[in-house]
Amino acid sequence: MLSSGSGFAHAGLGAARPRRGPARAGWTSRPVVLLGGVIALSLSAASFAAAQTPEEGTVDASAESAPLCRPRRAFLSVRLPGAWVPGQRGAVVAELRAALRVQGFDLCLADGRWPEDREPVAQLALEVRRAGVVRIVVRDVVTDKHVWRELPLAEMPPDSRPLAVAIAADELLRASWAELLLADAPPPAEEPPPEVRAVVERAAEQVVERETAARPWWLSLAFAVERYGGGERHLGGSLRLERWVHPRVGLRLALGARGGLTTDGQRGAIESRVLAGDLTLLGTLWGDPSDGPQAVVLAGLAVRWVRFRGVGDEGVSARTDAGVAAFVRGGAGLRWAFGPLRLGLEAGLGAPIAGVAALEDGEAVTAVSELEVHGSLSLGVRL
Repeated sequence: MLSSGSGFAHAGLGAARPRRGPARAGWTSRPVVLLGGVIALSLSAASFAAAQTPEEGTVDASAESAPLCRPRRAFLSVRLPGAWVPGQRGAVVAELRAALRVQGFDLCLADGRWPEDREPVAQLALEVRRAGVVRIVVRDVVTDKHVWRELPLAEMPPDSRPLAVAIAADELLRASWAELLLADAPPPAEEPPPEVRAVVERAAEQVVERETAARPWWLSLAFAVERYGGGERHLGGSLRLERWVHPRVGLRLALGARGGLTTDGQRGAIESRVLAGDLTLLGTLWGDPSDGPQAVVLAGLAVRWVRFRGVGDEGVSARTDAGVAAFVRGGAGLRWAFGPLRLGLEAGLGAPIAGVAALEDGEAVTAVSELEVHGSLSLGVRL
């Protein structure tokens, strides 16, 4: 290195050739040699740097000093103006980057650089507007619109604020893209990239899942007790199929069988067997039909096909008769759903539309008629 520098010194500064003699001559020549070496090295380094071409192309000095973001998929840009608490900017960016990564996106800082052939699908601005309030602004390139909201942070613990801001920004972004689900929405300003379409499709699936969860099907087995003012008392069971067409409105169809308690007449006994069918409208007073406790009111129609069979005393003839009875019903119930199972308890009254009776010598001994009191205990499973 010294020989190269010395050679350069000889070519450019010939008058400074070192000479033999007192030590003073050495002090004269050494700085020149060292200076020549430094100049040579500097020019060589400059020539080497000029020969190198940056991977992203030539940029101006201010752009070259900014950090380069290399997104591997669709990305968003974010800027954080305003008077943020020291250290909070970085925490918000970290939380937001993690939230977007789950959605399939990368995140770049708006004051940085990215490849010239790439553009963010949305631009986020998270600005501290005043003490304890952050305004979140989304400029959605896909749908070509601006949406914003303000998030108050004063009541939140300081260590949870970055996560709250990230979640709010992510929700606002997905709300903007939800427009793509609307059948009558205007066409997007730009063709949505696959990552955006995936977010929209997941949102649609979640809506369907929530709607399905809020409108469940239930299949229940119920033990029922019914007592009539005409004298009949029935015990039995029903299979119930229940569908909630709205979170507060449901329909139920029940089919079952009952056995009547034996009734004694003057010349024998009367037994009864029943086929039961119910159509019931249910309304929610409070609670959720798919989870936890629920209180309901009931109104519907009950139809009973009743078969009476006489068992006569010795020497007394007996016969079998059948008929149909119908009642308008009302009642209330309490249910408790836990996971896929549900327990239910119901009670109510019924008013007769038509009745049927068992006769002895032309007089009614027992009947499915007059006021009905009914109750049931059920165990159901969600379909």
